[in-house]
Amino acid sequence: MTNDLMERRLSAALDKTAPDDVDGVLSRCTERKGTVVPMKKKNNRMKKWMQTVAACLAVLLLLAAIIAASISTADSQLLVASSSFTADLYKPFFRKNATEKETLMVGRILVLILSAIAFLIANSKGSGAQAIMDMVENAWGAFGASFGPTILLSLFWRRFNYKGAVAGVVSGFVVDLGWLLTGLTASTGIFEIVPGFIASFIIAVIVAKCTAAPNAKAVEIFDKGTSKDAD
Repeated sequence: MTNDLMERRLSAALDKTAPDDVDGVLSRCTERKGTVVPMKKKNNRMKKWMQTVAACLAVLLLLAAIIAASISTADSQLLVASSSFTADLYKPFFRKNATEKETLMVGRILVLILSAIAFLIANSKGSGAQAIMDMVENAWGAFGASFGPTILLSLFWRRFNYKGAVAGVVSGFVVDLGWLLTGLTASTGIFEIVPGFIASFIIAVIVAKCTAAPNAKAVEIFDKGTSKDAD
């Protein structure tokens, strides 16, 4: 449609309109000039629905990851316990002539028994399950305080030696256990691995500095493992 045609149609429409109506429209436009005309809010139902679905999917992914990690850890521990019992206890002490098929069956039975015991403990609402969880938590704290600094120093410090490693492991365990037994964990709110790790690190460095340097073979192994050409 051309501009001339549009102008002619607009002029014809205005001619057919009553003058009072045209004046009213023009005055109304003049009054509202420069103001913001409120618009109706759009329907955000679809947007809210998408946000809800996205949040649910994120939660489901996190739960799936947590459950997968828990199942992986649980079945690994069950298999380790079963194989340790059959290889280290059952066959050497109870059935020295046991066949491979027999040890396999014993291992499967033990997995079922341990699974049932673990389920009963996890399903219990008493203090037993909480006590076991506390023991596991404390054990991992002692493990980290004892071996954490030693592993880090052995990987990044060329001067670190055997005596420093032993001193670090022992001091970390002692400080961790002492912090726990004296009740400082509950009173200070600081988990025992923190002071144990710090004490183990400091004592390991001091003992390594005060004792003889590692031998040439140990230094050679360290240099080979930390070189840029190492695989």
